[in-house]
Amino acid sequence: MERTEDEKAVLDEKLRLLTDTGNEAAFTYFQPDGKKNGGAYVTVLSAIKKLDPLEGRLVLADGTAIPIEDIWGIQDGSGDRLFGEETL
Repeated sequence: MERTEDEKAVLDEKLRLLTDTGNEAAFTYFQPDGKKNGGAYVTVLSAIKKLDPLEGRLVLADGTAIPIEDIWGIQDGSGDRLFGEETL
């Protein structure tokens, strides 16, 4: 699935806000299977350590590195949906 330019702008803004505040959030992203076609949606709860727009990835405080294009949902620590689908 591809995002519209508006969806990309919303995601960029939410990531910037989370980077600025240092708040923890739940990030849902698609993780491809390294051995075959397909993969799974994974959710990890962490704060943002580094947002690297040049490499197009997000590095979380727990060490998880996520390609920005693979992020499909963000919920803040209270469970409020910030971006993406409510359920995947």
